[in-house]
Amino acid sequence: MDTPLKTPALILLLGLCLLVSGCFAPGSARHLSSDVCLLLPEQTTKLDVVRQLGSPQVKRHNDEGETWVYFQEKKSFTNRLPLAGQHLGRRDYEVVTVTFSGNTVHACVFRAMDEEEFRSLELPASE
Repeated sequence: MDTPLKTPALILLLGLCLLVSGCFAPGSARHLSSDVCLLLPEQTTKLDVVRQLGSPQVKRHNDEGETWVYFQEKKSFTNRLPLAGQHLGRRDYEVVTVTFSGNTVHACVFRAMDEEEFRSLELPASE
């Protein structure tokens, strides 16, 4: 037998579960911080970098060579909440810069940044 409070409580619990499950984006997680450790200067080629990190979001060319930039947005839990989330919490970014000398990696740098630092790089908005 259902008590008068049991059914509404069950419906409320089900609704809460659906709301919370909508806060997380599906798909595979990308881990730039650990993937970048696999890139060895003077040994890793451009093809190896593409296999490990995928295509770069930004490519830059200068007199010293070519630089590829990868970045990933990291939202806090409150920032991922539906509707009000964009006004709550914070966004941080992971940025990997890979510099090439010819066809091999010359240097590889990983940085964690807040939103203001990321904007100062003048990279495209979030992926």
